Amino acid sequence: MIKIIIAKNAGFCFGVRNAVNKLYSLIPSKNKIFSFGEIIHNPVVINDLKEKGVIFTENLNEIKNGTVVIRSHGVDKKTFEILSKNSTLIDATCPFVKKIHDIVDKYYNLGYEIIILGQKNHPEVKGINGYCDNNALIFDNEKEIDDAKNEIKKHEKICVVVQTTFSDTLCQNLLFKIKSLAKSVEFFNTICYTTNKRQAEAIELSKSCDCIIVIGGKKSSNTNNLYNICKKFCKNTFFIENVSEAKSLDIKNFKMLGITAGASTPAELIEEVVKVMSESQNAKVLNENDEMTMEEVIANDTGIVSLRAGKIINATVINADENGVFVNIGVKKDGFIDKSELDTEEYNPDNYKSGDKITAVIIENKSAKSEYIALSQKIYSKMLEDEKAMENIINGETFTFVPNKAIKGGLIGKKGTYTIFIPASQIKFGYVAEADLEKFVGKPITLRVIPPKKSKEAEAKEDTQETQNISDNQENEISENNSETKIKKTGKRLVCSHKVILEEEREKKNQEKAIKEKEFWDSISENIVVKGKVKRFANFGAFISVNGFDCLAHISDLSWRKINDPAEVLKIGETYDFLILKADRENNRISLGYKQLQKKPYELAAEKYPVGTVVKGKVERIFPFGAFISLEDGIDGLVHVSQISHKWLQDANEGLKVGDEVEAVVIKFENNKITLSIKELLPPPIEDNESENEEEKGKKGRKTKSSEGKSDKKSKDEDIKKWISDDGNATIGDLFKDLEIDIK
Repeated sequence: MIKIIIAKNAGFCFGVRNAVNKLYSLIPSKNKIFSFGEIIHNPVVINDLKEKGVIFTENLNEIKNGTVVIRSHGVDKKTFEILSKNSTLIDATCPFVKKIHDIVDKYYNLGYEIIILGQKNHPEVKGINGYCDNNALIFDNEKEIDDAKNEIKKHEKICVVVQTTFSDTLCQNLLFKIKSLAKSVEFFNTICYTTNKRQAEAIELSKSCDCIIVIGGKKSSNTNNLYNICKKFCKNTFFIENVSEAKSLDIKNFKMLGITAGASTPAELIEEVVKVMSESQNAKVLNENDEMTMEEVIANDTGIVSLRAGKIINATVINADENGVFVNIGVKKDGFIDKSELDTEEYNPDNYKSGDKITAVIIENKSAKSEYIALSQKIYSKMLEDEKAMENIINGETFTFVPNKAIKGGLIGKKGTYTIFIPASQIKFGYVAEADLEKFVGKPITLRVIPPKKSKEAEAKEDTQETQNISDNQENEISENNSETKIKKTGKRLVCSHKVILEEEREKKNQEKAIKEKEFWDSISENIVVKGKVKRFANFGAFISVNGFDCLAHISDLSWRKINDPAEVLKIGETYDFLILKADRENNRISLGYKQLQKKPYELAAEKYPVGTVVKGKVERIFPFGAFISLEDGIDGLVHVSQISHKWLQDANEGLKVGDEVEAVVIKFENNKITLSIKELLPPPIEDNESENEEEKGKKGRKTKSSEGKSDKKSKDEDIKKWISDDGNATIGDLFKDLEIDIK
């Protein structure tokens, strides 16, 4: 006998089911019903809808006087606006596709070049492209990227999105290639999580079965991807669209048959194919992972115990009274739904007819009707709402969570019907020791779902411990038993990370920093004036923030006078104008000057001390030719020896000494030099006819010395000549013997 294994996630996804149900809900209708394009890529569904009067078209001129349903693939922005104005519009676009529209619309308006990874002619991709004025670059293989590498390189900012049904493996390969060419990339993994689940199941199924049947439309992108995946691991893989094709298959020589289906394949078609295989090929469905069927529960003495609280039940109404609804749940005991547990605003027993179907969840029995199994429709409805909310979380949306337990390897807690596990290595940067895990219990933490890690020999010990506690294929829930937390097998577990959010934030900051740095370096050059805010001081200078970038103003470039501390010139927190002295882009260094924009000390002095100004100062330095008088810090004036006194002085030291406080007048200011005179402020000397003018005496004295010097030299020359003439054998030494030579 052939055993059949059916993939858990085979068939309609949420988006497709929603679109198809909306279209069927309009039938019958007095008005025309239009579907803008094929509602899904499945000929069985399309033919059935056509027979029921639905008109499929993409011609806007044909859509008049009726109701139009936008398919799950969505449409471009312009088409959506036209349909909104000209018809009654029902938007059945998949919420995951709408999310891509929002991303593209936002980033295109921010100036990003849009890249779509997907099939150019697929209606979903066409619709996405319409949100960036049809200017996106679209790739579905590496060669297309190679051909467009120059186009990719020229864009400063790139935003990458992915067709929801695209291959995850191919997506990662193409993304790696794009990142190697692009300067800055914002990537959004918009592959639908159900697509990833189907593809993962297809791999496992094709590895464990010797024959695979893939059911779905030949135009369906995700179904084609499933077929290619299965074909890779199982050579006996068949792609069928309908039951008649299933009947033509001969699989009698196979032992294990795997069946999977695309997101646009209805459950009815899958059931029919399974039925055909069972009847014609002697095959039986294998439900090894399923819980007991209702028949098995009835046959089992402990069957009632198996109906634990939290189990979802498809029940049939028996009757209703003023207290609630009695239902048949397929076991010896009937179920009862109290009116307070029904999902209705106002309870009316007449609304519940015998034979009606109700889905509810088993709860603890708190009513007086203990002979019945208590059910709640309200809790089930809440669970559905939670499931819808969890779809975005599962697809990668960030959410806030409060873990309530620390276990070996990480943190754990419940969110709706899901068990959330946070590995210790994913709580923050760096590993969190087991002893420190309790610090995070009961505190909110932002998380994002990540794929479970697969243990490898080369992985760190902590990762191996995590995967031992919660393995790749294990699904977990929390149960309390003697105050000990245990991991039990269940259907819904999510491994989440806070670290990936931190890494993404850091990467985003780094990208923003790189963009700002480029913009900064492109906008500055040497010898331009910029505004900068003083951040901090060092003994060698001041650090200045210019448009958020640290620049250095060396202490020697802060003032024309010598200073010992930048605080003598600048104040922290204040903004000043600076001159860019040097811009070294390669080493990311910028040198600023403050003093270069200020007047030099002597430029200020020229304004402050014009000729004729009387000043007071202290004698700082004295030389024979004159004395330097300090007028203020960094500004000196020279009093020439001739301007010290009316009396003639041989040396300035004769009239002044260092430290003297003097009063003088500015008599000259040129070439940044101040010339002073003390003499000009002194009263003129009284005439003395009997004494010789000291200056004249000095001049005469100098003349006398000069004459005497010339006379002595003449005498010595004559002695040398005489010496040579007296003794022709004299040596050079003899010539200079007893000769006094005065070298000046």
